[in-house]
Parts: sequence; structure tokens; C-alpha cells
Amino acid sequence: MKKIVFVTIGEAPRLDIADSFAAFFQKSANVKQDGLLNGLTMTKAEKLLSPQGNEEVVVSTFCNDESIRMSKEKVQARMQQKIDDLETQGVDVIVVLCTAEFENLTTKKAILVEPERILLPYIQQKFGKQQLGVMLPLALQIEASGKKWQTNQLNPIFAAASPYDFSEDTFAKAGNYLQKAGAEAIILDCMGYSRYMSEFVIQVTGLPVYQSNELLFEYVQHTF
Repeated sequence: MKKIVFVTIGEAPRLDIADSFAAFFQKSANVKQDGLLNGLTMTKAEKLLSPQGNEEVVVSTFCNDESIRMSKEKVQARMQQKIDDLETQGVDVIVVLCTAEFENLTTKKAILVEPERILLPYIQQKFGKQQLGVMLPLALQIEASGKKWQTNQLNPIFAAASPYDFSEDTFAKAGNYLQKAGAEAIILDCMGYSRYMSEFVIQVTGLPVYQSNELLFEYVQHTF
């Protein structure tokens, strides 16, 4: 059996999405999680990874639910280091557990699965004729995300509601905005969104809601 490791940009194992991960891999002893923040305190992580100037921001969390904003550029460099370390440990498949698009990540022998290369083409194929609504953690991520989706011939409506600072009011406002703007289905475009959150958005909007993490887990389960 292939040795598979999901690498989160936060701390692993991701407790916030434990129910989704267990639904797919609870019986798979060969599937593990690792994280870029493992072994770091918040103070150390902020020193190493905080965004400066106009650097693009990504968001993740520690296992104690503390969220952290990080520079995508710095996270990418640390991700490559982690990939190199996992390859030396004999990992066969390395899955990036983040929906941000990282450039130039490489492996020597292991298979590298990057969600943005898998999920957006899949979403385009499955939902291309529907008006999609997309929920992101931060409003400041919408501009960059819009460009990313447009490269896959998709032009969704965006709203922001952070899975790392959940409130029913914020999620209800975001869901209602997407519904009123004409969304026919909603994608929760961050690995931190949980089943509880997707079920809440379904209740608020009456629309079908899909978690990007579960779409990724489904792909890995069926492929490897």
C-alpha cells in the first residue's frame, strides 16, 4: 500500500476537520497528516511566517484553535522543505492540504497532489454550467482567488466567512449574500471548513454546499 501524507500549512493533525478526514481515512493506517506549524509556538511562527508589505496572505490554525495569518511566499518555501523531508522518509504520495495555489513545488520520486491542480478542473467539469458561490476566510483573498478561478473558466460570486473564527451571524450573512446574488451551489474554498459549517450554510441558504477538503479526500481515496 502507498504511504500517503497530507501536509497542512497549519498544525497537524487538523482537529477542526477531524470528522471529514475520519470519514474517508479512519481505517487507512497508511494515511497520515503532517503540518508546517508542528513544533512551533505562535510567537516563533509569527516571526518566521508573518506577511510583510503586499505579500499574499494565507490562513491556518494550531491544534488549540488559534488562527494565524501567514505569508504565502514564506509558507511555500517551508512547504518545499517539508516535502523534501517526507521524501527522505519514503513517503509515496504527498498531498498539500491547502487550497492556495503554490508555484514550483517539486518532488524527486513521490507523487505530489496539489488541490488547485485537481479541484478547480473537477469543479469546472461538475458545476461549469451553474452559477457558483465561493466562501473564503478573508475578504482580502477575494481578488487573488477571483483570478485563479477565472483561469479555469469560472466566474463565481465571492463572500468571506472565516472557519477559524466561526460565528453563525457571519456565516449566515455570507450565505445569504451568495444566495441573493444568484448562486446555485456554494463551494467552501478553504481546508478549514468543517461539516458543521457546511450543514449550517445549507440550512441558511437551502443550496447544495461542498467542502473543498472533502472533494480532495474523495479524489485521493479513489486515485490511490
